[in-house]
Amino acid sequence: MPSDEAWTLVSALISGDWEATTDATDRARNEVSGLIAAFASWHMERGLRSLPLLVR
Repeated sequence: MPSDEAWTLVSALISGDWEATTDATDRARNEVSGLIAAFASWHMERGLRSLPLLVR
């Protein structure tokens, strides 16, 4: 289950509150990044081969 901080970051991303995203910790950013990748993979019904390029 995502942490409260991760949900706060997701909310900021959805609403376009870019200043709020700068306050997020690396842990929350990694957690949200994983959630977004998992959602995209599920929605497209396939893996994202280019995902490792984004992580770099």
